[in-house]
Amino acid sequence: MTELPAPFVPANLDLRSCRWMKFDILALTSSEFNQTHNDSAWRAGVTLWCRAWHQVPCGSLPDNDNALCGLAGLGRDIKAWMRIRGDAMHGFVRCSDGRLYNRTLCDFASEVFKARVGARDRMRDARSRNKTATSEEREEPLPERLYSTSPTTLSTSQNSRLSNKGRERSIGLAAVGGVAFDADGEDF
Repeated sequence: MTELPAPFVPANLDLRSCRWMKFDILALTSSEFNQTHNDSAWRAGVTLWCRAWHQVPCGSLPDNDNALCGLAGLGRDIKAWMRIRGDAMHGFVRCSDGRLYNRTLCDFASEVFKARVGARDRMRDARSRNKTATSEEREEPLPERLYSTSPTTLSTSQNSRLSNKGRERSIGLAAVGGVAFDADGEDF
């Protein structure tokens, strides 16, 4: 008996909050999987990729035909699942933790996870730098009017002007330090 490979990603790789995944169109359209003669199997296979993206670990599926049938969008039609299983599961490999992994999905998941960790670390570092920086250390000091403590109220004509311009005008409105600004930075 051959030994099963180790999982392709760490057990805690969780990208369930990621609503998108990389999709290599050239690789897919030139793949053996794309040559699948059964449209139902192709659809089920792509659906399983999407479902595997939101499993933990990302890029894996349970090794259970009843669960796979449901995840593939076939409900409880296990007979239909068994007919298309071989084609739909193209590229998935059983690993030593008892789950099925798709190498390509796992590679994409690793890239996304590394990018997210990098972005998180950069954001943390920037916040740390900003916390310690004083207004004198900043490249450009904030404009004096941002320090206003007296609230500025919009006049009736300014309010009607905003409401007449509709949603796009009101989205650009911001209040900073008691002073209201529109999207162009003009104060009211």
